[in-house]
Amino acid sequence: MALSMAIPCSCQVLQEWDFTAGELGWIPNGSISQFQPNQQGLDFDSVAEDPNLVGPLADYPISRLLRITVRMRSDADDQGEIFYGETFVAEKSRRFTVIPDGEWHEYSVYLPSLSPRARLRLDPCHLT
Repeated sequence: MALSMAIPCSCQVLQEWDFTAGELGWIPNGSISQFQPNQQGLDFDSVAEDPNLVGPLADYPISRLLRITVRMRSDADDQGEIFYGETFVAEKSRRFTVIPDGEWHEYSVYLPSLSPRARLRLDPCHLT
């Protein structure tokens, strides 16, 4: 799995997480096991409902719409979600449809301007 963030239109990459280099500050919750970086990215198993990964604090540019690109493969369900902000609530999230065929796919998710010191949370699926 890989994550990158760009500003729409200008395509300027603001942040990129290449998980082949390690976990890079992303922390799994208790619904994820076997969490480890490898040559393809982060590898893990979703073992309970609501698995998610919380990213490190970051200073995002104020007043700019953002596009998050998630590259992942899954054989779980077809529901992914990205939460954003200082706290994670449903009103500050964007859902996306996952193709659960075990093949690599890229998903683009658009977010509003984020506050300084915000975090991202990736829910790669909802159910195991």
